[in-house]
Amino acid sequence: NKSMSFFVLSVFFFHLGNAAVLPLLGQILALEEGKNGIPFTLALIGIAQITSVGGVYMLDFFTNRDYTINVPIIIGFGALLPRICCILVLLNFSRNPYALLATQVFDGLGAGVNGLAILRVTKTLTENTNRFGLVFSIANSGHTFGAALSNLVAGYLVVWKSYEIALVMLLPPGVLCLIFLSLTKIRAPPVKDADVPIYTQHSTITSIDPTKIGERYV
Repeated sequence: NKSMSFFVLSVFFFHLGNAAVLPLLGQILALEEGKNGIPFTLALIGIAQITSVGGVYMLDFFTNRDYTINVPIIIGFGALLPRICCILVLLNFSRNPYALLATQVFDGLGAGVNGLAILRVTKTLTENTNRFGLVFSIANSGHTFGAALSNLVAGYLVVWKSYEIALVMLLPPGVLCLIFLSLTKIRAPPVKDADVPIYTQHSTITSIDPTKIGERYV
C-alpha cells in the first residue's frame, strides 16, 4: 500500500526532526539558567503534555465534521517547522527562557496529533485487510527509529559545531515529513468479494407468501 508506506515515512521523518528538539532546548536552558535548569526542563515537558490535549481535540474536531483527515495531520506535523524557527530566532536575538518555554506549545500540538493520527490512519488504510496489528507495529517502529536517530545525530552535531547548527539540521526532516504526508491518500481500501459475508454475495431473498406454502405438494 503506497499510502501506508508514505505515511510511515512521514512519521519517521517527523520524529527524526522533532525528538531531539526538547532535549536540546532543555540543555540550553540548563546551561544558561544554572540551578533553574531542572524546573525549566520540567516546564518544557509539562507544557507539551498539556497542549497535546489541544492537538487531539483538533484532530477529532476536523474528522467529526467531514473534513479530510489530512488537514489536521498536516497542521500538527507541520508545527515542527515554526517551532524550530522560533527557537533559532530567540537563541540569536533574545534568549528569553520564558519565550523558549512558550515554543513547546508547538510540540504539544504535534505530539497530540501524531499520537492519535497513527491509530486513525492505520485503522483507515488497513480496513477490511486484517493487517492492522502488523502495520501499526511498522508505524511505531518508524516512530522509534526516527526518535533514536534524531537524538544520535543531534548529539554529534552539538559536539562538532553548536546547538544552533543541530537545530538547523532538524529542519530538512520536517520538510520531508510534509512532502510524504501530502502524497498520502487516506481512504479505506476497496472491499473484495472474498471479504464480504457469503449471504450478501447472492441475490436478494424475495418475500414468501405464507398462503402459497405447500401448493407445489398439493
